[in-house]
Amino acid sequence: MTILIGFHEFGHFWVARRAGVKVTKFSIGFGPKLFSRFDRKGTEFQVSALPLGGYVKMTDTREGNVAAADEGVAFDRQSVWKRIAVVAAGPGANILLTLVIFWIVAMIGTPMFKPTVAFMAPTAASTGLQVGDTVTAIDGVAIRSTEDMQGALLNHAIDRTDAKLTVASKSGAERQITFPYSTISRDKSTPEAIGQFAFVGPNDLLPPIVDKVSDGSGAVGKLESGDRITRINGAPVQYWHEVSQTVAAATKDATSAPVLSVQVDRNGSLRDVSIPLTRAEDGRWIMGVAVKAEQGKAKPDFVDRLNPIAAIPAAFAQTWNATKLMGSMAAKAFSGKLELRLTVAGPVTTARVSNSVAKSGAAQYLKLLALLSLSVAILNLLPIPVLDGGHLLYYLIELVKGSPVSEKVQAFGNAIGLALVFSLMGLALFNDVLNNF
Repeated sequence: MTILIGFHEFGHFWVARRAGVKVTKFSIGFGPKLFSRFDRKGTEFQVSALPLGGYVKMTDTREGNVAAADEGVAFDRQSVWKRIAVVAAGPGANILLTLVIFWIVAMIGTPMFKPTVAFMAPTAASTGLQVGDTVTAIDGVAIRSTEDMQGALLNHAIDRTDAKLTVASKSGAERQITFPYSTISRDKSTPEAIGQFAFVGPNDLLPPIVDKVSDGSGAVGKLESGDRITRINGAPVQYWHEVSQTVAAATKDATSAPVLSVQVDRNGSLRDVSIPLTRAEDGRWIMGVAVKAEQGKAKPDFVDRLNPIAAIPAAFAQTWNATKLMGSMAAKAFSGKLELRLTVAGPVTTARVSNSVAKSGAAQYLKLLALLSLSVAILNLLPIPVLDGGHLLYYLIELVKGSPVSEKVQAFGNAIGLALVFSLMGLALFNDVLNNF
């Protein structure tokens, strides 16, 4: 994020210089100064201790005494159009970076998997979906990959509207099925709604290898990280979802803690252990183990790659589609359709997701950077005083009324803006704790 914000601030800096505004400081981060140097025009470039943002400081007669020689290069003495250009350049730089990254990704190529069913939730099976089916269209729009499919189904799950799927069987025969998301109660969370009709492809089938054992669970001292579960209650286990199915079947209608007979392969040696299940907060009986994620190791079905010319409109299309999706998610979050904890993330969640996505390859990591850059642009364009969008709102009002917004009104607006920004930051940090700890 520091790089993305630095690019944002460079946009302000670059246009300010060309508009004739004197820039006194360009800082990456806030707080105590770690390193700085001056260029030949007197601008101090510095790196500060808290890498949570950055800023560009320009000469401004409203912020104290300014030498008479510098009044002509003060930001507030420039025409309204120059001020608009300087302020808009920050979000504009992030949008440009988003376009460039998507262009590069289109040329690199993204490994894609066809949305072919290898395993599904029982509710999905009740719709007539079968193992081996491939989704070819949703609501009449062609689907080429699991990425396309997930985006299309997400909106239906959030809005609780039915999704019309066209699926092709192994023989190639097509038929229509419906995922009735409209039947899912609003009391259920969005992840629960998505899970009702979840299915995965061959690339998502996970081997039943233990990653972590939860403290306080019945598996403590019996299972270890790296153990491969081979049987449960005598039934052979090949994939992780079979573990979940077996646990669900064994605990159906259970009133007391069931005990599972589990066989594991530990470094080539088979061991038999008895594991008493424990209650989760949602009432389910669980073993208390997490799977070692090894997705993405299957060979992709195809690589979506374009030449440099064809990649240009593709980059614009992807940027526009991502903008629409972010706007839609934000609107749904603040209208109550989507939980805020799923849409507002802090630095911990961002770092965790970045680390996870980096393991999926360069193309996926670059896509995440593009989306983060776009989110920085959109956030700063919100018409909230103290953000770029708030300043642009003041300047648009100035264009209409013919004179600047009074300093008293700006001060009041800035106070409200700061409260909103700090509230948003507080929500992001709260969500970090809620989602990660």
